[in-house]
Amino acid sequence: STPEVPYVVRKGDSLSSIASRFGVSQSALSSRNGISSPNLIKIGQKIIIPVKGSNVKAPSLLPSTLLRTLGTIRPKSGKWKKIIIHHSATPVDDAMNMHRVHKTRGMKNGLAYHFVISNGSRKATDGEVFIGGRWKGQLDGGHVKKLSWNQTCIGICLIGNFETKPPTSRQMKILEGLCEYLMKRCSIPKSQVTTHKVLHKGHTACPGKYFSLPSLTRRLNP
Repeated sequence: STPEVPYVVRKGDSLSSIASRFGVSQSALSSRNGISSPNLIKIGQKIIIPVKGSNVKAPSLLPSTLLRTLGTIRPKSGKWKKIIIHHSATPVDDAMNMHRVHKTRGMKNGLAYHFVISNGSRKATDGEVFIGGRWKGQLDGGHVKKLSWNQTCIGICLIGNFETKPPTSRQMKILEGLCEYLMKRCSIPKSQVTTHKVLHKGHTACPGKYFSLPSLTRRLNP
Protein backbone atom coordinates (compact mmCIF):
# COMPACT_ATOMS: atom_id res chain seq x y z
CA SER A 1 0.00 0.00 0.00
CA THR A 2 1.08 3.61 -0.60
CA PRO A 3 2.53 5.19 2.56
CA GLU A 4 0.80 8.37 3.69
CA VAL A 5 1.78 11.49 5.61
CA PRO A 6 -0.67 13.79 7.46
CA TYR A 7 -0.22 17.48 6.67
CA VAL A 8 -1.81 20.71 7.92
CA VAL A 9 -2.27 23.43 5.28
CA ARG A 10 -0.21 26.53 6.07
CA LYS A 11 -0.41 30.18 5.04
CA GLY A 12 0.89 30.54 1.48
CA ASP A 13 0.23 26.90 0.57
CA SER A 14 -1.52 25.94 -2.65
CA LEU A 15 -2.48 22.45 -3.70
CA SER A 16 0.13 22.55 -6.46
CA SER A 17 2.91 23.75 -4.12
CA ILE A 18 2.11 21.01 -1.59
CA ALA A 19 2.07 18.38 -4.35
CA SER A 20 5.39 19.64 -5.71
CA ARG A 21 7.01 19.66 -2.27
CA PHE A 22 6.10 16.04 -1.63
CA GLY A 23 6.70 14.82 -5.19
CA VAL A 24 3.13 13.70 -5.83
CA SER A 25 0.66 14.74 -8.53
CA GLN A 26 -1.98 17.36 -7.82
CA SER A 27 -4.64 14.98 -9.12
CA ALA A 28 -3.54 12.24 -6.69
CA LEU A 29 -3.65 14.74 -3.83
CA SER A 30 -7.11 15.97 -4.86
CA SER A 31 -8.43 12.45 -5.29
CA ARG A 32 -7.12 11.18 -1.92
CA ASN A 33 -8.68 14.12 -0.06
CA GLY A 34 -11.90 14.56 -2.03
CA ILE A 35 -10.94 18.07 -3.12
CA SER A 36 -13.07 19.14 -6.07
CA SER A 37 -11.39 22.51 -6.60
CA PRO A 38 -7.77 23.45 -5.77
CA ASN A 39 -9.00 26.83 -4.51
CA LEU A 40 -11.06 25.25 -1.73
CA ILE A 41 -8.19 24.37 0.63
CA LYS A 42 -7.95 26.47 3.80
CA ILE A 43 -5.24 27.29 6.33
CA GLY A 44 -5.40 24.74 9.15
CA GLN A 45 -7.11 22.10 7.00
CA LYS A 46 -5.79 18.57 7.55
CA ILE A 47 -5.01 16.60 4.41
CA ILE A 48 -3.33 13.29 3.65
CA ILE A 49 -0.32 13.11 1.33
CA PRO A 50 -0.12 9.80 -0.62
CA VAL A 51 3.68 9.96 -0.76
CA LYS A 52 6.10 8.01 -2.92
CA GLY A 53 8.59 6.08 -0.85
CA SER A 54 8.30 4.86 2.73
CA ASN A 55 10.28 7.48 4.63
CA VAL A 56 9.09 10.86 3.37
CA LYS A 57 8.65 13.57 6.00
CA ALA A 58 6.90 16.93 5.85
CA PRO A 59 9.40 19.58 4.73
CA SER A 60 10.76 21.65 7.62
CA LEU A 61 10.09 25.37 7.98
CA LEU A 62 13.57 25.80 9.48
CA PRO A 63 16.61 26.96 7.49
CA SER A 64 18.91 24.10 6.47
CA THR A 65 21.86 25.63 8.36
CA LEU A 66 19.85 25.64 11.59
CA LEU A 67 18.70 22.06 11.00
CA ARG A 68 22.30 20.96 10.55
CA THR A 69 23.33 22.63 13.81
CA LEU A 70 20.36 21.15 15.67
CA GLY A 71 21.27 17.75 14.27
CA THR A 72 24.62 17.85 16.08
CA ILE A 73 22.86 18.03 19.46
CA ARG A 74 21.43 14.79 20.81
CA PRO A 75 18.45 15.32 23.15
CA LYS A 76 18.67 13.40 26.41
CA SER A 77 16.44 10.35 26.01
CA GLY A 78 13.11 10.58 27.84
CA LYS A 79 13.91 13.91 29.53
CA TRP A 80 11.76 16.39 27.61
CA LYS A 81 7.97 16.18 28.00
CA LYS A 82 6.65 19.67 27.12
CA ILE A 83 7.46 22.76 25.06
CA ILE A 84 6.76 26.06 26.84
CA ILE A 85 6.50 29.30 24.87
CA HIS A 86 7.39 32.68 26.40
CA HIS A 87 7.86 36.27 25.29
CA SER A 88 10.69 38.50 26.47
CA ALA A 89 8.17 41.27 27.34
CA THR A 90 10.72 43.69 25.83
CA PRO A 91 10.23 45.09 22.31
CA VAL A 92 14.00 45.26 21.74
CA ASP A 93 16.35 42.60 23.11
CA ASP A 94 18.74 39.80 22.21
CA ALA A 95 19.78 36.44 23.63
CA MET A 96 23.22 37.52 24.85
CA ASN A 97 21.78 40.46 26.79
CA MET A 98 19.23 38.11 28.35
CA HIS A 99 22.07 35.71 29.18
CA ARG A 100 23.93 38.49 31.04
CA VAL A 101 20.79 39.58 32.89
CA HIS A 102 20.01 36.03 33.98
CA LYS A 103 23.61 35.60 35.16
CA THR A 104 23.28 38.69 37.36
CA ARG A 105 20.11 37.17 38.82
CA GLY A 106 22.19 34.27 40.10
CA MET A 107 21.54 31.69 37.38
CA LYS A 108 24.90 29.95 37.00
CA ASN A 109 23.97 28.66 33.54
CA GLY A 110 22.83 32.09 32.37
CA LEU A 111 20.09 32.27 29.73
CA ALA A 112 17.01 30.62 31.27
CA TYR A 113 15.59 29.44 27.93
CA HIS A 114 16.75 26.70 25.61
CA PHE A 115 15.97 28.76 22.50
CA VAL A 116 15.39 32.43 21.66
CA ILE A 117 13.71 33.60 18.43
CA SER A 118 14.54 37.18 17.43
CA ASN A 119 12.11 39.80 16.12
CA GLY A 120 14.89 41.50 14.15
CA SER A 121 15.87 43.97 16.86
CA ARG A 122 19.49 44.75 17.64
CA LYS A 123 21.91 42.80 15.43
CA ALA A 124 19.81 39.66 14.90
CA THR A 125 17.59 39.05 11.87
CA ASP A 126 13.84 38.53 12.14
CA GLY A 127 13.22 34.87 12.98
CA GLU A 128 16.86 34.13 13.81
CA VAL A 129 17.17 31.30 16.35
CA PHE A 130 19.71 31.41 19.17
CA ILE A 131 20.42 27.95 20.59
CA GLY A 132 21.16 28.38 24.28
CA GLY A 133 23.77 26.57 26.30
CA ARG A 134 21.04 24.76 28.19
CA TRP A 135 19.96 22.99 24.98
CA LYS A 136 23.51 22.34 23.80
CA GLY A 137 24.34 20.83 27.18
CA GLN A 138 20.89 19.25 27.72
CA LEU A 139 20.54 21.12 30.99
CA ASP A 140 17.40 21.93 32.97
CA GLY A 141 15.72 25.21 32.05
CA GLY A 142 15.30 28.18 34.36
CA HIS A 143 12.23 29.64 32.69
CA VAL A 144 9.39 28.43 34.95
CA LYS A 145 8.73 28.45 38.69
CA LYS A 146 8.91 24.77 39.65
CA LEU A 147 12.07 22.68 39.49
CA SER A 148 10.07 19.70 38.20
CA TRP A 149 8.84 21.80 35.26
CA ASN A 150 12.32 23.08 34.43
CA GLN A 151 13.60 19.50 34.44
CA THR A 152 11.16 18.38 31.74
CA CYS A 153 10.06 21.51 29.82
CA ILE A 154 11.87 22.98 26.82
CA GLY A 155 11.73 26.79 27.01
CA ILE A 156 11.38 28.86 23.83
CA CYS A 157 11.36 32.66 24.16
CA LEU A 158 10.26 35.01 21.38
CA ILE A 159 11.69 38.53 21.57
CA GLY A 160 8.88 41.09 21.83
CA ASN A 161 6.11 42.29 24.10
CA PHE A 162 2.98 40.49 22.96
CA GLU A 163 0.81 42.38 25.41
CA THR A 164 1.13 45.34 23.02
CA LYS A 165 1.60 43.76 19.57
CA PRO A 166 1.75 40.26 18.04
CA PRO A 167 4.92 38.35 17.08
CA THR A 168 6.24 38.86 13.55
CA SER A 169 5.01 36.41 10.92
CA ARG A 170 8.61 35.20 10.51
CA GLN A 171 8.88 34.50 14.25
CA MET A 172 5.68 32.44 14.12
CA LYS A 173 6.83 30.48 11.07
CA ILE A 174 10.15 29.65 12.73
CA LEU A 175 8.43 28.82 16.04
CA GLU A 176 6.14 26.44 14.17
CA GLY A 177 9.13 24.74 12.54
CA LEU A 178 11.11 24.56 15.78
CA CYS A 179 8.16 23.08 17.69
CA GLU A 180 7.67 20.46 14.96
CA TYR A 181 11.36 19.59 15.02
CA LEU A 182 11.41 19.21 18.81
CA MET A 183 8.12 17.27 18.84
CA LYS A 184 9.57 14.71 16.43
CA ARG A 185 13.05 14.60 17.96
CA CYS A 186 11.85 14.30 21.56
CA SER A 187 8.54 12.43 20.99
CA ILE A 188 6.48 15.30 22.42
CA PRO A 189 2.77 15.23 21.44
CA LYS A 190 1.07 18.37 20.13
CA SER A 191 -1.04 18.50 23.31
CA GLN A 192 2.14 19.23 25.29
CA VAL A 193 3.03 22.39 23.35
CA THR A 194 1.81 25.22 25.57
CA THR A 195 2.55 28.66 27.00
CA HIS A 196 3.85 29.95 30.32
CA LYS A 197 0.45 31.33 31.36
CA VAL A 198 -1.38 28.09 30.50
CA LEU A 199 1.18 26.01 32.43
CA HIS A 200 1.21 28.31 35.47
CA LYS A 201 -2.34 29.65 35.66
CA GLY A 202 -2.82 32.94 37.51
CA HIS A 203 0.91 33.54 37.81
CA THR A 204 1.74 35.35 34.58
CA ALA A 205 0.33 36.82 31.35
CA CYS A 206 3.32 35.50 29.37
CA PRO A 207 3.46 35.33 26.35
CA GLY A 208 0.84 38.08 26.19
CA LYS A 209 -2.67 38.55 24.84
CA TYR A 210 -1.55 38.90 21.22
CA PHE A 211 0.05 35.44 21.14
CA SER A 212 -2.47 32.80 20.06
CA LEU A 213 -1.66 29.26 21.20
CA PRO A 214 -4.67 27.70 19.36
CA SER A 215 -3.53 29.35 16.13
CA LEU A 216 -0.07 27.78 16.54
CA THR A 217 -1.21 24.29 17.52
CA ARG A 218 -3.71 24.15 14.63
CA ARG A 219 -0.83 24.58 12.21
CA LEU A 220 1.55 22.08 13.80
CA ASN A 221 2.10 18.96 11.74
CA PRO A 222 2.40 15.96 14.08
